[in-house]
Amino acid sequence: MKKLLILLTLLVSGAAQADVIGFRASGGVFDYSVSGTIRSSANIADEIDVNSVLGWKDDQDTLGYVYFEHPVPILPNVRFGVTSLKLAGTGTTPAGGFNFGGTAFPGSTAITSSFDMSHNEIALYYEILDNVVSLDLGINAKLFDGDVYLSAGGASDQSQFDGTVPMLYAAVAISLPLTGLSFEGDLSTISTGDHEFTDYLIRLKYTTDFVLGVEVGYRSITLDFADTDTNEYADVKVDGPYAAVSLNF
Repeated sequence: MKKLLILLTLLVSGAAQADVIGFRASGGVFDYSVSGTIRSSANIADEIDVNSVLGWKDDQDTLGYVYFEHPVPILPNVRFGVTSLKLAGTGTTPAGGFNFGGTAFPGSTAITSSFDMSHNEIALYYEILDNVVSLDLGINAKLFDGDVYLSAGGASDQSQFDGTVPMLYAAVAISLPLTGLSFEGDLSTISTGDHEFTDYLIRLKYTTDFVLGVEVGYRSITLDFADTDTNEYADVKVDGPYAAVSLNF
């Protein structure tokens, strides 16, 4: 009981000296372009360009984040994120056709396709600095539950794209005192063997004295992986500007 009282005293003391509980939420529109290749075969000749073959073009989708910060130093802060990212298009298969997922697709045929990269994420992080310059470090887990679908000339294939990707997480912000303006950026990344996944965004944010804020920025998502066991390969980049509104308590 004595040890418990000492621990509670330390936590309360730390809370008295730290920031109060904070809550932030933002949501907006991601105006992106897409480029790269995918294939489901060890044969490099089956590589499919997502622009020239599948016809994937610039599009818009939504994103949102919720932050919860607290004054208890031994517990991490939390960020939840949601990104809707559904790539699709209509194109024409190359003259020689290709194989995908064990299915032979005929050449010179109209093809429709989609790639659902929508995901949720949860980051656990600690505030290393919290002043004019702030720095957060932690880990971020991205949870995917999507698929890749191709259909052409009576042939079709659907491959699952799901799983949890653990990543390192870092965020930095530089505030301009008395202006409400801040320059911010965050990065989630992992690189292991033939797999590399990077997601970063930079933004200019303006926060009013009345909870509401606005932000504009740029986001880039790069997915580069080669799974020789399942013969799944992708080198896809999605990037572009975004704009969002935020609530800051």
